[in-house]
Amino acid sequence: MISGFVLLFHYRNDKQKVFGVCFLTIFICFLLSIPLYIGMKNSIENTIKESIIARNGVIISINKNESDNTPFKDKVERYNTIYEIKYQVGKEVFTAWYRSVDIPVTNIEEDLTSTRGRFYKEEWIYND
Repeated sequence: MISGFVLLFHYRNDKQKVFGVCFLTIFICFLLSIPLYIGMKNSIENTIKESIIARNGVIISINKNESDNTPFKDKVERYNTIYEIKYQVGKEVFTAWYRSVDIPVTNIEEDLTSTRGRFYKEEWIYND
């Protein structure tokens, strides 16, 4: 990204090259963000699977729930996602709710007070 800005400065008088460098820089940043998105999504799925397996359960379905009809109600912010998980233990079917944090954080306690945005910590609610 920095090299893109250096090239922009160098070619500032040639509009066609400036456009090309801008486009290329944005495109490279987009390509680099794809693995981060996929890794975060896989991390959330693995967290859900591990938690249900720890309860001796077998996952039936995992659904992202965007309605207000969840046990978390108004305890959801911009960087939270609610998942409804149906799972089976023996012959019984249960529902679990998971609130994820959708930004990569290294220290949730520190980020709760940061200016990056508001979110609630990840949390599980089991209905069994």
